[in-house]
Amino acid sequence: MGAVEQVVIGVIRRADNILISQRRKEDSYPLHWEFPGGKKEPGESDTECLTREIREELGVTIVPCRALAPILVPASRGWRVLKPYECLFLGGEPRALECHAFRWVRFDTLARLKFPPTNRPLIQWLRRQKCRARLSLVR
Repeated sequence: MGAVEQVVIGVIRRADNILISQRRKEDSYPLHWEFPGGKKEPGESDTECLTREIREELGVTIVPCRALAPILVPASRGWRVLKPYECLFLGGEPRALECHAFRWVRFDTLARLKFPPTNRPLIQWLRRQKCRARLSLVR
């Protein structure tokens, strides 16, 4: 199995909204939306990486709270593992520092936006979780 690149991404919630960022025009999957995050640096933990990446990309403070199921995908040289975390938004006004744009979106909007294929399993999982939460409130 070749080299495995680790990328940590955040599902940053504020009420019923999730903070997403838009890739730059010169990036792969130009102008696609994504869950913000980035590659781990040597010796860095997942939570340290995610906290740093979100601060660098969007200028906000978060706390990674819960690791979600990792997503293994083929990459140009080997494999990439996406490590999503549910995050608590602590504060700051988001700014597009290292991305094209950002948006707060509702869960039900995610499926209608253009995301890289690697993010689709996470979006489907989030939709199922949101449906389960709604069903438990109805009972």
